[in-house]
Amino acid sequence: MALMSRLIESGSRSPMVVKIENSAEWDMIEAHWFYEDQEIGAGDYFLRMIRLEILELARTGGVHRKRHGLHFCPSRCFPHGFYYRVDDEIVKVFAVLDSRRSPSWIRQQLKGR
Repeated sequence: MALMSRLIESGSRSPMVVKIENSAEWDMIEAHWFYEDQEIGAGDYFLRMIRLEILELARTGGVHRKRHGLHFCPSRCFPHGFYYRVDDEIVKVFAVLDSRRSPSWIRQQLKGR
């Protein structure tokens, strides 16, 4: 998996584009290995499901409440959430973090993203 910003076109029904920033890619890779250590295949399942949920931001980006200055969308499948911003019809995902962590840890992770 290449570590680079990914542009994901949302399709014909929505003008929004989802861009996964490198910082969010790193978060997903870290979570992948956490789940893979729990059970073989769980990390791959995590990546598949999280990416599908992130794609939905093409339609729903901007409707979520803000936490720590960024929109926050909780995952439906895992105890993680996506921190993002909408700029000029582009949804930029800056972080994919474990929501079970302390608020101070999350704030620290979001600094500079």
